[in-house]
Amino acid sequence: MIRFFCAAIAILGTSHIIVVSQELAQAERLTVDDTTKRDYTVQYSVAGRTVSVVVPTLTKFDSRVLSTVDSDAEAHGFIYRYAIQNVGMSKQSIGQFEMTLHLGVTVDRPAGWKSAERPTTASWIAASDRSAIAPGAMLDGFAVRSPYLPGIAYARLRGWGQAPTVPPSAPAEVRNQISQFLAADVVQMFVIAPMIAITSGESGELLIRRVQSHFVDHLGQHPFAVAIMGDFEAAALAAREGKASAAEAALRRIATVARSRNTALESSNLDTALSITSTYLANMVR
Repeated sequence: MIRFFCAAIAILGTSHIIVVSQELAQAERLTVDDTTKRDYTVQYSVAGRTVSVVVPTLTKFDSRVLSTVDSDAEAHGFIYRYAIQNVGMSKQSIGQFEMTLHLGVTVDRPAGWKSAERPTTASWIAASDRSAIAPGAMLDGFAVRSPYLPGIAYARLRGWGQAPTVPPSAPAEVRNQISQFLAADVVQMFVIAPMIAITSGESGELLIRRVQSHFVDHLGQHPFAVAIMGDFEAAALAAREGKASAAEAALRRIATVARSRNTALESSNLDTALSITSTYLANMVR
């Protein structure tokens, strides 16, 4: 179950039924178990009788991810910091946090958590149930350091607990489809992360075009994306003509629109991302 939510907030969804396979018997399906709100009851047929097995999931929580970006003068880059809140009505602690990145980073972690960095991901896992983020709690200390400018990335959260397993007695087709379902059983949202490379010798216009492409690709036809297209164009043209103040003003207009709209990101995060980009641009084109 993958859920996308605005403003980097994930909220518990409504109950529903997911059919495992149209080719299988009607009894072979997944149904929400209302007693736990997030576990699933798998029903399937074996030798003419119906078998029901509860498959626990790792998404029985509401969450919010807050992110900030600061300059890292010592490393000539930026520090991206994250705080995770587990909303009080949640039924499960949060034990995993992962982001998809296009660029390598250095990872910092809070006490009681393990971290890993790979070419395309940064991930954190609680070392024990005592370190996991309990309902009603907030934990900071998650951070990545990078020389690259902020953009949009996907963050994924999972609850603390044993990884769900597929009932071994289920038919092969049922096991395969349940496995695919459970692999996607994450809370997913947008966050700010290092996504835009700074290329030596690149013109201000080209940098703005890449920033524009990155944000528009992620926001698609969202009204916010449409609203900022003109200002991106104005900033690119001003940079081509060496008008740093005009280019920066156009980018800050985008940030103003971000603060006034319900976007696919927290407005403060988007404002921070574009403010940093505009400041870098102004220094580069002078």
